[in-house]
Amino acid sequence: MSVTMAQTDRRVDSAQELESVTHTMKGMAAVSVRHFERAADAMGIYESTLDRGLQVVARHLDADDVAWERHSRFPPRRSAVIVFGSNQGLCGPVNRQVARHAAEVVAACPTSVFEVVAVGFRLSSELELTGVPPDVVLELPNSVDGISPRAAELLVRIDRWRRADPNPAVHLVFPSFRGRHAGFEPADRPLLPFDTARLRELVGQPWPGRSLPTYTVGRTELLATLVRQSVFAGLTRTFAQAMASVAASRLVAMDNAQRDVEERLAELHRERHRLREAAVTGEILEVISGCQATRECSAGGRRL
Repeated sequence: MSVTMAQTDRRVDSAQELESVTHTMKGMAAVSVRHFERAADAMGIYESTLDRGLQVVARHLDADDVAWERHSRFPPRRSAVIVFGSNQGLCGPVNRQVARHAAEVVAACPTSVFEVVAVGFRLSSELELTGVPPDVVLELPNSVDGISPRAAELLVRIDRWRRADPNPAVHLVFPSFRGRHAGFEPADRPLLPFDTARLRELVGQPWPGRSLPTYTVGRTELLATLVRQSVFAGLTRTFAQAMASVAASRLVAMDNAQRDVEERLAELHRERHRLREAAVTGEILEVISGCQATRECSAGGRRL
């Protein structure tokens, strides 16, 4: 079935509209990547500030002053896994790769996993396909402003776990952001129990200023507050990294889609050019045929 010029024009118009949509979505993804990347960098700076506070307090602590120092002598009996993915599609293989990595983490846990939390609606179906159905599904925020409330919600859930078991192991599985062009790679890291070796490492580090700060509240109370803030900062930074990875993957997907649309549009332009040439050629041939017929009729009239 031959394609008419009108049909080709409609296809060109549709391709141009699709090109405009992909261009807009690509720009939005690029802006989102930058925002989430800045949020992750800001939380990294905040974690460094918390480390300085932990360094000050740890200089005056004994092992018996810290409840989790005593808990750390006993290995966790149960584990929970928090997996970060995406809510929507058009973001490449993020959910699939993260779900596979989460299945490996769950299989390697030395203790029984009592709860799996999926952050991202699209991620939950991928987790089910890997044999790790989530117990809880939460929505991934769409903006930087939504990160802190969702991290606070997870922190409340972690507090509930710790009331049931003072020393649970909590693992984070997420797409680690590697850069706008490098994309992401699935990663995991422990969130709890708090690494007390980190305190001893901080004590051995030199203080960046001339004088060591002091504090007036109790050591254990201050340390518990700093540790809680450190856990919250870790959750927040993981949120930001996951969202930056999702946005970067969507940027790559939109870039590929725009390239495909541009190639299709170029084909349609060539097709339209070919049809226009064929139409013009047909019109010229009709004019030539008409002129020839007119001359033949004129010549026949003179002979008569």
